[in-house]
Amino acid sequence: MLDYIYISFIALSVLSGLFFVSKSSHIAYKLFVFILVITLLNEVMCYSLKQVGLKRTYIFYNIYYYVRFPLLGLIFQTVFAKRNKAAVYFTTGFFFVSFFLFFIFFQLYEGLNRQVHTSYLLIGGVFVIINCLLLFYQAMKEEELIGPFSFPFFLCSVALFLYFLGILPFFGILNILVIKYYSASGNPALIAKSLSIIIYSLISIDYYLQWKRMKSSY
Repeated sequence: MLDYIYISFIALSVLSGLFFVSKSSHIAYKLFVFILVITLLNEVMCYSLKQVGLKRTYIFYNIYYYVRFPLLGLIFQTVFAKRNKAAVYFTTGFFFVSFFLFFIFFQLYEGLNRQVHTSYLLIGGVFVIINCLLLFYQAMKEEELIGPFSFPFFLCSVALFLYFLGILPFFGILNILVIKYYSASGNPALIAKSLSIIIYSLISIDYYLQWKRMKSSY
């Protein structure tokens, strides 16, 4: 039942993005729709495969993660294009190097379909949190905290920040739980999906708010 609700909220965010994004919308919102569509397709495919008996869907999630984090880095670069270039270029460049190194390492020594690459998820999560903090700092610097929703990609960044700040500890202990406490190993996924429902709701709201801003500016 939770899977249906979880996927439904992802679909809602995709529909919100497709409906509320216009030509005048910030490019970050347009790129983020692409990530949401990939997320929805990946979740639907993995859920369908599990229903027909294929339990090992690690390869699809690993490929999705290796695509998602560089795209998020690109999105943050567009938000900071005329603001804090140096910091974002450094963090994004560092992450892209890590991306290739981790991809080669895990592909050679662990493969894509043996387990979720939790170490890569930890680095990706920290990368996103750092970029979110940079965005919050920039919003404060430009004195837009009185109306923070007017800052591009602000509420989506809040959603990403809360998600990764909440889920990182579970990525770190996931392998220990699977090995020592198998019955508890499902809890991180349960908590992650429950948290995601809130996150995708915030993302849908942000798309509506940016559409409302665009409409009022005409």
